[in-house]
Amino acid sequence: MAAWVLDAVARAGLASGVIVVPADAPAFAREASGWHLLPNPRSETGLGTSVALAARRARTQGRDILLLLADMPLIEPMHLCALLAGEGAAATDHAGRAGVPAFVPYDLLDPLARLEGKSGAGAFLSSLPDLRLVSAPPGTLADVDRPEDLQAVAEALARRIA
Repeated sequence: MAAWVLDAVARAGLASGVIVVPADAPAFAREASGWHLLPNPRSETGLGTSVALAARRARTQGRDILLLLADMPLIEPMHLCALLAGEGAAATDHAGRAGVPAFVPYDLLDPLARLEGKSGAGAFLSSLPDLRLVSAPPGTLADVDRPEDLQAVAEALARRIA
């Protein structure tokens, strides 16, 4: 299911990037052509360490970062393009709260590079005074965290390809 997120990146016309993975990388990541795997030896401590690793990698490469989660397979390519279309940082509008996918320019990466624990980029993004919140198309922000989420997303994906 995570391959759908990588497909959305490709369909948006964006270059492959980095996938932060646990020590035992999942099959979708190992099979992702053109993507670089960045192992997180502390992945069990929470999302913050994975975001921090990605931010540090982007910073050393002098690049901006587009943060995506592999468990959000309904993300649309046009939403990714909308996040990149303006000036400065942009985050997805989750009922008035900033969340991922999100775009963070190079000059704002330092705080992300220091994240720890279970929390991801949400609090940091919300603290940015000039953050652009970008609405996603209805029904595309499904997050697969539980078995019932997986069933709902699988049905939505089946409707897309039917």
